[in-house]
Parts: sequence; C-alpha cells; structure tokens
Amino acid sequence: MIRKILYFTVAVYMFSSCENPEEWPAEPELSFVSWVSESVPQQSTPEYLKIDATISFGVIDGDGDIGLNQADTLGIHDPDSLHYHDLFMVLYEKIEGEFVLKKELEIPLNYRIPYWEPTGFNRTLKANIEIDIDYFYTKFFNSDTIKFGVHIYDRSLNKSNELLTPELPLIGYLPLPEE
Repeated sequence: MIRKILYFTVAVYMFSSCENPEEWPAEPELSFVSWVSESVPQQSTPEYLKIDATISFGVIDGDGDIGLNQADTLGIHDPDSLHYHDLFMVLYEKIEGEFVLKKELEIPLNYRIPYWEPTGFNRTLKANIEIDIDYFYTKFFNSDTIKFGVHIYDRSLNKSNELLTPELPLIGYLPLPEE
C-alpha cells in the first residue's frame, strides 16, 4: 500500500523591466531549497512505514515553458504516455553503502506541474515548487536508508538536472527475510 499527496506552492518571478534580462538555457534547472522528513512505524499496519516529507526546490527555465494544462491529454501528453506527467520522483535505497535506484514502485511518484507562462519581454521563468509526500513503504526491504531524486520536463521535453534529497533513515526498518 502506497499513498502519496502532492501540493504545489509556486511563486513565479518574471522579469519584464527595462534592465537587460539574464540569459538562461532552455533546459529547466533545479536547485535545492529544503527537505523535511521522517519515517514513522505504523501500529495499525505494522508491515509499513509512513514517510512524511516535504521537498522544496527552485526551478529556472530560460524559455518559460513549464507546466501542463488540465486539457493537455492528447499526443505526447496522453494519460498512457511517459510525458502525461512532467515531474518525476524516484526512490534510491542504500545497499552496501551505495545508493541504488529502486526499479519498481507500486505507485509511481509522478506529478503534473500547473501550467505557467511568463508575460513580457523576458521569457525566463523562476519558480519555487513544494511537494508534500505522504507515502507508505513496506518495512521489509533491502535498506535502512533511502533518498529521493526529482527531475522535470518542460513543454518542449527538455529534461532538467536530477535533484537529490538528503538521506532519510528508516525508523522501524526490518531486513528482508533470508530465503
């Protein structure tokens, strides 16, 4: 059982003054702002840990084409397409001292960023995005520590850099039973 909740708090700063605009690449660039997290053993469902986390990060996109409209559901944004979502989170487990991408999640951590379009002469978009995660994770796994990675695509399908969260120790961790 995995649940997730997403909230976006986006503050967009667009520069349309008479000053010379800063030049930014068309690929979105993510920067870390903050990470607050905890893992909580569940008494009602003891085989799961509840992960409560909030990640905040900044994004700068030189041509300002971030986010999707609710009506963007055709072609490359079809619900069965990889690009139906434009924000992706992945999970890494620490195994033998190295972080390894967890290949399969019961419910993917993929989201749609609300549509934004800058106005004025300068098309650069600067925003802050905040995601609240309420995630249930089985206690029986290969690791006692995890972290998340996040990246986005803009409407031109330019991929951002991957932003990694700090490590999250899992309280109540139980190793996988030996076969």
